Amino acid sequence: MLLNDGIAVSTDHILLVPYEKRHVPLYHRWMQDKDIQTATASEPLSIEEEHAMQGSWRTDGDKLTFIVCKPLAKLMDLEKVPLEVQGGMDDAEHRMLGDVNLFITPSDDDPEVLIGELELMIAETTSQGKGHGKAALLAFLKYMTTYEEQILREYKKWASLENPSLEADRGALSSTTNDQEESKLGGKGERIVGSTRFGYLRARIRKDNLRSMALFDHAGFALQDTTPNYFGELEMKMEGHFLGENDQQFTREWWGDSWGVNGWTILKYRQSIKI
Repeated sequence: MLLNDGIAVSTDHILLVPYEKRHVPLYHRWMQDKDIQTATASEPLSIEEEHAMQGSWRTDGDKLTFIVCKPLAKLMDLEKVPLEVQGGMDDAEHRMLGDVNLFITPSDDDPEVLIGELELMIAETTSQGKGHGKAALLAFLKYMTTYEEQILREYKKWASLENPSLEADRGALSSTTNDQEESKLGGKGERIVGSTRFGYLRARIRKDNLRSMALFDHAGFALQDTTPNYFGELEMKMEGHFLGENDQQFTREWWGDSWGVNGWTILKYRQSIKI
């Protein structure tokens, strides 16, 4: 998606930045690991294919992705994070930890009801089991709740152009730029995009990855079946209540210190180094 172009999500425990070309070499090395391939049900790609995939994740309206990085260091004199994220520095290879993604598909029963599939990977083994996955997942979910309207709008624009036969909301076709500005300023849309809505979120997790299942369970996902699919994955689902301003699960207290996402804020992401 273009929605998160030029912005980053910062908390006291994690930093999320848009997936850029500079991130591809390390990401490619991560994905050569057999254990990661098994955990993500992925096939190894060439570096050229990985670059093409990065371009797709940055521009296709059914995909939203962030690279997960170590949190920003606070300014010692003010005890605050910087006002912007420096590309190539704050997300340098030694600060990269993994990625978090959303992939959107229409349901089989109603194309206006969307399924959001989440994927989370902390690839650096030395950084696993330290709370980075929890912080990344919840910071990403908060981004989704804050910008649900803009996410749906950009998806509808993309879907209508990919398949003109879809009953797309034509009034949304010129709004992506405005959505980006709202995102950069921390604004929120009107939460109405025709009748399009998220029906539920899901995550597919290897049956033996008990740590990830516990993480998603803690975040409100429920195991749907104890029988794994062809890839040995179990499906967990969060229905209905994950979005919506009136739901108590996503009150300010829900995002408090115990969840590791305190200090959540949107910052500018500056491409300070040529890529």
